[in-house]
Amino acid sequence: YPNLVSTDEEPHYGKYGIMRKTYLKEHRPAMYSLYMLEGRLTEHLNAVDDEAQERMDISFIILFNSFVYIQWYLLLMKFRKLLLKQ
Repeated sequence: YPNLVSTDEEPHYGKYGIMRKTYLKEHRPAMYSLYMLEGRLTEHLNAVDDEAQERMDISFIILFNSFVYIQWYLLLMKFRKLLLKQ
């Protein structure tokens, strides 16, 4: 008898998982079919989305810290100009 119990994990992927799914369908149909047949598509899309989201979070933190550093530096330069005028 066939195994009718689903082994798929619950889909929680978002933007990046959807983008990966579209890419697989359009450019790697054999890989997409393999993931589907093996029942690993949702797991793969969840993993891709999690990894991409983590990288975006890290990139945002780095960008934000750079912005804060630049603002702090500009403020320090203004303060320095004020002190030198006196």
